[in-house]
Amino acid sequence: GKNESGKSTLSSFINYILYGFSSQKTRSVQTNDKLKYLPWNGGAVMGSAIVSYSGGECRIERQIQGSKNIL
Repeated sequence: GKNESGKSTLSSFINYILYGFSSQKTRSVQTNDKLKYLPWNGGAVMGSAIVSYSGGECRIERQIQGSKNIL
């Protein structure tokens, strides 16, 4: 895809859903995905994905409530 079309954001979302955020504690938005993807309104960081496999499906959900739990 073209630049700024969301490829890296989608990749980060899939990585977050499957593995969660890293435990890195830096305060730099450049290196801390928890800060980079934190909603501007201070709401929860959350997402879900449905994974299909040999005749079945599994829904994976992750959620971090509010900005106070980010660092």
